[in-house]
Amino acid sequence: MSKKSFIFGVSAAFAALILAACASQPPMPSGPETTSKSSSSSKSSSSSSSASSSESESTASSDITSSTQSESSSETSESVSSSESESSSESESTSESSSQEADTAQITFTINYGTENGQGVFIACQANNWSLDTNYRLGWTEGNNWTGTFEIPLGTFEYKYVIGNYDGSGSVIRWESNPNRSITVSADASQTDSWR
Repeated sequence: MSKKSFIFGVSAAFAALILAACASQPPMPSGPETTSKSSSSSKSSSSSSSASSSESESTASSDITSSTQSESSSETSESVSSSESESSSESESTSESSSQEADTAQITFTINYGTENGQGVFIACQANNWSLDTNYRLGWTEGNNWTGTFEIPLGTFEYKYVIGNYDGSGSVIRWESNPNRSITVSADASQTDSWR
């Protein structure tokens, strides 16, 4: 073998080793710049998602606040309306009560009469169709005095004392003699009479 052939053979073998060595090396990892960009992109996406979520929550909170204010306003309006209605009703009731009080007066009637057991003394008048009426029954007191206080319309009031069953049942047992009694009612007063 010549010298040149030997050198050529050695060179070829050396080149083959180098190629084999290069082929067995693992691929180089991605550079830090690529990783950094990917991480930055991920953070940006996360930040955008977080911002979007915050906006949604803010909008929902705003809607709830608006709804609460609306309900509060409605309740306040209903409360004011109800209060005004009650005030108006009370005013009308007071007015009617005052009118009623102004149209009548309290008159206390007293008469002495000895009744039998189970009987009572009543006032007969136009208001009860001149009949027995327990609403116009007098109460007995010591000494056979019968007395009672009633709301009588203002003006001229005609009446008679009558005797009947204490519970108001049946018809009149005894009437006073004619004419009817008559008084002028203008204010609270007392009226004492004697049977006739």
